[in-house]
Amino acid sequence: MKKTSNKKHKNNTGAPDNAHRRKRTKHALHESEEKYVMLVKNATDCVIIVQDTVIKFANKRMAEMFGYSVKELIGKSIYDLVPPDFVSVIKERVALREQGKDIPEIFYVRLLCKDGTIKETESSSRVIQYEGRWASMAIIRNITERKYKEEEISKLSSVVRFSSELVNLATFEGKMIFLNEAGNKMLGINPDEVGNYSIMDVIPESFHPIVRKELLPALLAGKTWEGELQYRNIKTGSLTDVYAMTFNIKDSSTGKNLCLANVSHDITAHKKAEDALKKSEEKYRLLADHMKDQVWLMDLDLKWKYISPSVEKLLGYNLKELKQLPLNKLLTATSFQKAMEHFSTQLSRALPSSTPSSTKNLVELEFICKNGKFLWGECSFSFIRDENGKPLSILGEGRDITDRKRAEEKLRYEEHRFRTFAEQSSDIIVIVNPEGIITYENQTVERALGFKPEERIGGTLFDLIHPDDLKLLNDASEKLASDKNSPALQYEVRLRHKNGSWRTFEVAGSNLVNDTVVEGVIINLHDITQRKQSEEKLKQTLESLKRAVGTTIQVLVSVLEVRDPYTAGHQTRVAHLASAIATEMGLAQEKIEGIRMAGSIHDIGKLSIPVEILSKPTILTDTEFALIKVHPQTGYDMLKDVESPWPLAQIVYQHHERMNGSGYPNNLKGDKIIMEARIMAVADVVEAMASHRPYRAALGIDMALEEIRKNKGILYDETVVDICLKLFTEKGYHFPTG
Repeated sequence: MKKTSNKKHKNNTGAPDNAHRRKRTKHALHESEEKYVMLVKNATDCVIIVQDTVIKFANKRMAEMFGYSVKELIGKSIYDLVPPDFVSVIKERVALREQGKDIPEIFYVRLLCKDGTIKETESSSRVIQYEGRWASMAIIRNITERKYKEEEISKLSSVVRFSSELVNLATFEGKMIFLNEAGNKMLGINPDEVGNYSIMDVIPESFHPIVRKELLPALLAGKTWEGELQYRNIKTGSLTDVYAMTFNIKDSSTGKNLCLANVSHDITAHKKAEDALKKSEEKYRLLADHMKDQVWLMDLDLKWKYISPSVEKLLGYNLKELKQLPLNKLLTATSFQKAMEHFSTQLSRALPSSTPSSTKNLVELEFICKNGKFLWGECSFSFIRDENGKPLSILGEGRDITDRKRAEEKLRYEEHRFRTFAEQSSDIIVIVNPEGIITYENQTVERALGFKPEERIGGTLFDLIHPDDLKLLNDASEKLASDKNSPALQYEVRLRHKNGSWRTFEVAGSNLVNDTVVEGVIINLHDITQRKQSEEKLKQTLESLKRAVGTTIQVLVSVLEVRDPYTAGHQTRVAHLASAIATEMGLAQEKIEGIRMAGSIHDIGKLSIPVEILSKPTILTDTEFALIKVHPQTGYDMLKDVESPWPLAQIVYQHHERMNGSGYPNNLKGDKIIMEARIMAVADVVEAMASHRPYRAALGIDMALEEIRKNKGILYDETVVDICLKLFTEKGYHFPTG
């Protein structure tokens, strides 16, 4: 008599076993459906079940969010909740699903509330069995606030992108990670090539000592650095003079430095003007050092009788030429008129005089030289008389004051330019004397702080300073006022508005020196209150987005664990062990958080694998195992476009790769596998072997540790294995329960 096999329900058994298996599957499906109903009724997200475009089920959260009761929603057409402009989108999605075509699982849709308002939502749907028929279950999340924040961030990004200033972000090693359009143009770097360059690539070697000795130490100390640099265009080699401000960008929650930020203003034109002015001043000084006074004689008809060699040298005319030259050809029209008026007045006064006298008033005249150039002379005249006191001729004395006139003109221009700039500047500009008394303040003070300039003249800047910032400003002002060689100082202070509120300003101060005497201090105050508020708002927004990513991941974890009850808790335990290994390795907190998040969803790709294979109680066939091996690729495809501060998609993609290249899906080796994935691989193997599986009982932690120990350096990263073994054997680590 043949022995009956004790093995039950093998894959190649006859019809009775198949019938039994279908019965078990139907029972499991019924239990799964009940679990789904319990889950969605209590879900914090909106959940609806739709059959033939009619709502068959809605949870309480769905009703509350859109202003209905659950009873009102049941029986409604899904199109009753969709604005007209989105109806075609939903119909197209329904048609594709009915045709059995692949459609995006998560999509954006606008939905109507009962009161007519519209909410921005993000929906995900999947086909389920509901009351014996196929239906579509949708999970809906309100993202109205997130969309608004994304638009705000987009606006801020546009401001940076289209700014006329160069804006650059870089790692602490100097590698560029962002460059706006102005920077692309100045440095000759295409947007897609930014990551190929470092800061030092675009700074000439002559400025490298400043970067190493001043800029980097300041940033490492948490300070902002400001100063002049030069940038080199990568393509043309041309140099641009800039005034740069470099500072650290920090994580709002941890205070950790994230990257370097640099804002630079092109000052090439300003530098050229300064150089030209310096050269001009040197030339004028040289001329003044060698110039001598001029002497000449004229008769009462203003005809030349004598000129000194210095006159000939200065004007370029000899005496013979001057005698033939009318005075109106030697002087500009304005100066000729001034000279005639002066001679007429002085001659009329001199005629009755019986004693020699000279005109005591000086007159400034503009001359036209033989070469066509113009020069200014400061002239005085006296009369040469006979023994009776009668004027016979005019003695002229002059000195070249061209440099002085140009300097005065320049001074007037500079003063006009300063006042024009100051009055039109959006910054508060203040000049104080050495005693700290305000002698000038532009109109911006009224716009920024509510005080009229005349209210402030004669007062002190310290009257408005926040008590906590008073010592800082006082020390800086004393240093500037007492030391003519003191460099310009920059710092931040808070000033009181006339209405009592406080505003934050960036303050730059430098002293005003006349020769060796400090005559005062000029202070520039730039209102950064709004920027400070925007930075804080941006930090809060980024933190909110980070929390949103975490919530999304948690939902994915819940969906996967409901679908595959045999591996419930596997991802959580792997994430826990991987985080512990990363912590023991001393990785940065940000990396640890990314590993934890990735561990929570590292098997998300199994959503594409039939439940029957995942829960199969016997050894998988080659074909079934081949399907299983696709899940890292599927998980990567699901996550690759998700905005995240961590490389979630790559970790999921590589967690089954092995150090010797025997892993899947890409047979990566050694350093080609990112460290986070190497950690995940070890944690995944240890947890899988130590835990129960549908096709076998738990092998135990000892066998799991022996597996990674014997394959250390072959399949698994040596350092990661050593740390994992240490956790279990020395640190008393154990998987969380429950």
